[in-house]
Amino acid sequence: MSASTPGTAAAPEADCATEVTAATARPLDTATGAPRPAEHESEAEAGTRRRVLDLIAADGPVSAAELAAELDLTAAAVRRHLAVLEGEQQIGVHDGGAVGPARRGRPAKRYVVTAAGQAALSQQYSQLASEALRFVAEIGGADAVRSFAEKRVRDLEVRHADALAEAGDDPVRRAQVLADGLAVDGFAATARPVPGGHAIQLCQGHCPVQDVAREFPELCEAEAHAFSRMLGVHVQRLATLARDADAVHAHGLRAGALAVLAVRGRPHPGGRPRVVVTLHNLPVGGRAIRAVSAVLGRVVARGADVVLGVSGDLVDLARSQGARRAERALVPAPARRAPGRDRDAVRAALGVAPGEDLVVTVARLAPQKGLDTLVAAAAAAAPARPGLRWVVAGDGPLLADLRARVAATGAPVDLLGRREDVADLLAAADVVASTAVWEGQPLAVQEALALGAALVVTDAGGTREVTGDAAVLVPVGDAAAFAAALTGVLADDARRAGLRDAARARAATLPAVGDVLAQLDAAYTR
Repeated sequence: MSASTPGTAAAPEADCATEVTAATARPLDTATGAPRPAEHESEAEAGTRRRVLDLIAADGPVSAAELAAELDLTAAAVRRHLAVLEGEQQIGVHDGGAVGPARRGRPAKRYVVTAAGQAALSQQYSQLASEALRFVAEIGGADAVRSFAEKRVRDLEVRHADALAEAGDDPVRRAQVLADGLAVDGFAATARPVPGGHAIQLCQGHCPVQDVAREFPELCEAEAHAFSRMLGVHVQRLATLARDADAVHAHGLRAGALAVLAVRGRPHPGGRPRVVVTLHNLPVGGRAIRAVSAVLGRVVARGADVVLGVSGDLVDLARSQGARRAERALVPAPARRAPGRDRDAVRAALGVAPGEDLVVTVARLAPQKGLDTLVAAAAAAAPARPGLRWVVAGDGPLLADLRARVAATGAPVDLLGRREDVADLLAAADVVASTAVWEGQPLAVQEALALGAALVVTDAGGTREVTGDAAVLVPVGDAAAFAAALTGVLADDARRAGLRDAARARAATLPAVGDVLAQLDAAYTR
């Protein structure tokens, strides 16, 4: 959905078989249930409907009464145009709640432009804009086009200056704020740090001027300079970066698709750079998100020279979508300092008395980590282990929800927040636990193996590929099974000792930085 559509377009409603206005009765389209446009509709009628669509695009969500007042039309005339536009699926009903002061009775429908409507508008606007810029180029030459492009981005900078100032100096935060602002401007924009480096990837999934920019690249060049000024960092377009590269390596599905299209959509006189894409997550979300992800997945699989997946299921998915070469990415845990404190001192600081159990989880507080299972498993395990203390190190968007769950269930869980002494916590634990729903090659699990921890973890994504036989694996989402496995390990000293020995042995087999470099060298060169 384009950003000028600040809500989800709902399906059209049809309450009767024929729409009746003050003067006409028009038959419905049998496929859509909406009134059909007249076969010999006047130019004036078509022009009025276009004005209705333009106004919805500019001001939506907007009601029929507001449109009638703005366009100086009767409410019946506006409703007639709305019904036709709904039938053509160019507009839909905004489901994001009422706008403005509350009123009694049934709230008026408020309309927004759908993706189909935006496409229709964009095509006509693009044609007009291209003609206008050609005229500017004829009259004033290339300098005039550049001046226009610079004026356009100066307006963009002014529009987002306050929000960026509030974001502070962190370039990642500033990039996210800019992405949010660009979404309001009509881009499908996202920002994400590039793994393994100090770069930020700003993706513009839908550029409102992309058709015009193909003919006038000055628009994109000015935009890149503006982004650099707004973020306070160096910015280069992906296509520019790829121009003289031997290889382009993108991380993530959306970035991978953009890299494939950027590289393969431009001439490369010296030879096209190789495209390598690393996939980090399975697509999640509703039907529409999964459908889009499937299309992007095929673009990546069929367009990239090498697809790397952080888990075997991602590799299998890429192969099923047509990847010529798909491999499991090697993801070593970063070097972490050895524990700095004595085990007993760490446990005492956490309030764990001698003889009590300490279970440690290191995780971002996000849905992927299955923390509802963690709280339920802790509550289920508590009767069998009255001295159980389960601490969670990490922060994230689910903090308030988890606090409420812990309070409601009485589970023996302490939320520690962000910690800098993770190695100390892992080394002090009786058991290190992970209840994740999906993982690639979990770094916290790799760190726990290196420290010789006894592990009880869910069999999620690539976790088994990391642990081998050096952990107790539990089905994803099964809190009762997790509680049983956890209490079994806590009650058996010999089993914990065996798991610790197995963990150290397994850690010695995990990939190191040199292995990653060798894999990437092969991907980039052959």
